[in-house]
Amino acid sequence: MRIMAPAIVVLAGMLSGCGGSDGASGDTAPQSLHFSDCEEQTALLVVPPSSLPSLPEGFSYGNPLPGVPLAGIHIAGSRCADLDGQGPTQDLLAFALIEPPEAFKSAEVTAYGILLGGYTQHASTAAAFEAWGMQGKVQPGSVDFQLTTTPLARIGSVSASGNGSSVTTRINGLGPAYQPGGGLTRAFHFAGGKVVASLDAFYTPQTAMIGLGSAQQQGDGPLPLGFSLATGSHAWGYDLELRNPQRYP
Repeated sequence: MRIMAPAIVVLAGMLSGCGGSDGASGDTAPQSLHFSDCEEQTALLVVPPSSLPSLPEGFSYGNPLPGVPLAGIHIAGSRCADLDGQGPTQDLLAFALIEPPEAFKSAEVTAYGILLGGYTQHASTAAAFEAWGMQGKVQPGSVDFQLTTTPLARIGSVSASGNGSSVTTRINGLGPAYQPGGGLTRAFHFAGGKVVASLDAFYTPQTAMIGLGSAQQQGDGPLPLGFSLATGSHAWGYDLELRNPQRYP
């Protein structure tokens, strides 16, 4: 699973204090999820901000292309060898890059976003997002991660579906590979015109490769469009921890 990858530094997202409270709803809700030995294919799209959900006062959509009034969407399809000892998992999540007000920023966070939605093979992942206050955003579904590799290329696709919608990304990466560091990102969830939840994602260092491709959605899914060409990346050999869920009054 990927939540706004350091491999594409212009787009990312996830949390810190900012006056929030522990986001778990109930004693059995996990405080973190640990994904081990992961690889991903990430598509970066640009869309008009007007096509995305309205943001609370003080928040704005980030601008991945300086001087161009477009917002960025980060779609990450991933597979990990293990999720908290429960075996392998595959996921696809979509985020939009945002710029929060100073009160919601932290010096150690490299990028911020909002969760648009996604699909997971693992019911426990969907249940954790529900418990953390991001209701209805991550749904159990089918995720198919396909990849062919050579020393200088990675050719892949990720197809995910559930509840009458589907998203497919295709990213062709071409070397040379490089090694971006790890990092911390922060994602928010809004409802009723205000911040209601947020979450941190911490990534270990990885190997990556820049790519080009496309994203296509069918049905009422998380994206504001049906088809788009995309820039993107492949990343592999990293671990991910989702942690510090917060709820806001």
